[in-house]
Amino acid sequence: MGKAGIALVVSIAVAGWSLPGTSAPLSVRDSFRIGTDGSSLCSAQPLVNDPALTGMFDIGYSITCRDAALPIGKIYQLRTGNRDERLSKLRSRDIACSEPKAGSIEGLGEVRVIDCKLVEADVAYRAYEYSQRGYLFSAEGLTGYDSALRLGLRSIVEDRPVEGEVSIATTGIGDPGAFARIQAGTLDPSRALAEAYRRNNVGSYAEAAEFFASVSRASAGPISRAEASLNEALQKSNLGRYSEADAFFTRAEEQVSGNPIDGRRLRNYRAIHLLNQGMPDDALKELDKPVPKFAARGRIDGDDALAIDAVTAERLNTEKGVGEQLGSSSDELLPEEKAEILDGQALQLRGTSLRLQGDHAAAEVALRAADEKLEA
Repeated sequence: MGKAGIALVVSIAVAGWSLPGTSAPLSVRDSFRIGTDGSSLCSAQPLVNDPALTGMFDIGYSITCRDAALPIGKIYQLRTGNRDERLSKLRSRDIACSEPKAGSIEGLGEVRVIDCKLVEADVAYRAYEYSQRGYLFSAEGLTGYDSALRLGLRSIVEDRPVEGEVSIATTGIGDPGAFARIQAGTLDPSRALAEAYRRNNVGSYAEAAEFFASVSRASAGPISRAEASLNEALQKSNLGRYSEADAFFTRAEEQVSGNPIDGRRLRNYRAIHLLNQGMPDDALKELDKPVPKFAARGRIDGDDALAIDAVTAERLNTEKGVGEQLGSSSDELLPEEKAEILDGQALQLRGTSLRLQGDHAAAEVALRAADEKLEA
């Protein structure tokens, strides 16, 4: 994706953070919150050494949103030089734009709207421009964050935080899969993982695949590479791209390396892949395959000697929140509990496969056993 078009600023100054209710005008703050409500918390952070800023009266901000690793847009207040031409020239590096058209924003009235697309992806990008008091005010960024662009522009024009809801749009964003790819790149791995599972659950498989791909590329991801590859494979299968799914499953099998959890995911997801293709007989064969077992638990050899097995050691070193994990009130699942859930899912898949074969009695037995295991 184009770096200049989306203001890929890594260092973000946060010293001057002010709350919306503060009386100080934005012009004397270093940063400010955009909007007061909504599904995505965004803020404006000062830009440093941006090529659009050529005079001492020019001000620029990058727009960052909740858990975003990279900004999703920019806001400008420009006074000097050929301001329109300068911004247009900067956009043309990585963005293809149409001619400006008239539009309106609540609280401002008529504005210029410039609709664009990223050069390297079918993702919509939009700029709003407004002139007042000898300044050109501009807000631009990914169209999916249109509400943040509008509120950010109103805030800088009115020199105060404007109340309003910030949400991520699902229409007018270009290709949903491409937008998901760009969006996934702006999120930290944990947030991207949550988005991946959420979109899978609502049937947005192409978008889910992009988020899982982003997680799998992370150097310190919240899940194993095997789990990420398995989920990518499943999304490809759900989309009917079975050959691609086979390739991902082969890669994931090499990454499982005897892990009891990933081994069960591999079994279950392959069974789903086969059911997607209308192959219940092969799905049952997959479900009959053995899965990796947990290592033996640590034992006490003497009054003071404690041996910690490999599974427990790995959990202590890698699981989130060791104190919470060991606490009695922990809501996190132990590996063995995750395995129980996956085994329950396997029974559900067995019941589905048997039903598709016409063996309704055996299917009912398997499904009832799945319910009992999952309820336990």
